[in-house]
Amino acid sequence: MEQEATVVLIKPQREAHLVAQIFSAIVQMHSKAHLQIAGFTWVQFDATTASLLYREHASQAWFAALIDYMTSSSCLFLKVDGADAVAKAPLINGPTNPLSASKSTIRGKFKGLFEPEYPARNFVHASSDVGAARRELHLIDKVLNT
Repeated sequence: MEQEATVVLIKPQREAHLVAQIFSAIVQMHSKAHLQIAGFTWVQFDATTASLLYREHASQAWFAALIDYMTSSSCLFLKVDGADAVAKAPLINGPTNPLSASKSTIRGKFKGLFEPEYPARNFVHASSDVGAARRELHLIDKVLNT
């Protein structure tokens, strides 16, 4: 098993207490998977950086709404390290649509607690593969160091 670093983001939330609950669950679930939270901080994305972060979705009809959402407020960025971190983090988050996620995942545990008008809103992110993890870590590092 290869030691890797990956990105997990808690996307913008209207209710700060929910961010704390999600953060706690992320730490607990990643720890059970033998992954470590190497660092975390708030990050505010501009439209350019958010577009680069989600470039693989640029052709989707909902891309502009995603960028608006990601730039609406700060995200909580977590750098996650460990053996096979890139593969494990998305599994811990669960399926993209929280409505179909098991309660044993982050999305399943918190589905229905956020913005009732958007029940299927995906409120966490994890890098999809090793290349995406490297690219996303680089993008976030640039945001944090400018």
